[in-house]
Amino acid sequence: MPIPDGVYLTAEHCALFQKRELDFLALEVSKNGREYTLPETGCLVASVRKLRQKRYLIEGDCIEAGDAWQHTFMIDVLDGQKIRMDGTDLQACPLEAAASPKKRPSASGQKNVNPADFIEEWHNDNENCRGGSGDDFSTMKACDRRDAVARDLTALNWCYGRKMQPASKYEWHKCDKHSIRD
Repeated sequence: MPIPDGVYLTAEHCALFQKRELDFLALEVSKNGREYTLPETGCLVASVRKLRQKRYLIEGDCIEAGDAWQHTFMIDVLDGQKIRMDGTDLQACPLEAAASPKKRPSASGQKNVNPADFIEEWHNDNENCRGGSGDDFSTMKACDRRDAVARDLTALNWCYGRKMQPASKYEWHKCDKHSIRD
């Protein structure tokens, strides 16, 4: 998608989100614009078509309650922080610093790092991320922590999965020529 990763809400809903009083997200973009989430629905971006200056048609393949379907919507990029989605003005809505999860130490620059500790942390956060509700803040925090741990493991030359391997068999391992590298 032609907008930065993040949560996009109306100004009123953004204030509730920052107080952690919102039980749904209008639009959340992730994976460098390759995925988006609507209330109770996760989607992969199938195509982005520029219609004219700052207007795009987004097509996604979505899953809701186990059923797959296609979703199409239009966005106007108003500026770096504001968009209009199917006529509704939304803004990028960061969590306030006080509400943000504590910053965990990263592996970069540390000596004697034990990858097994990071792998255990990744598995715990992955379980909470995948098993939680998409509009629950603890789920979002678990997903963010999992992604941070994965970056640390990658920095330590550890990879998750090998080429031609089913995803159900992926595991963390020291990277080699058959490893999947993101």
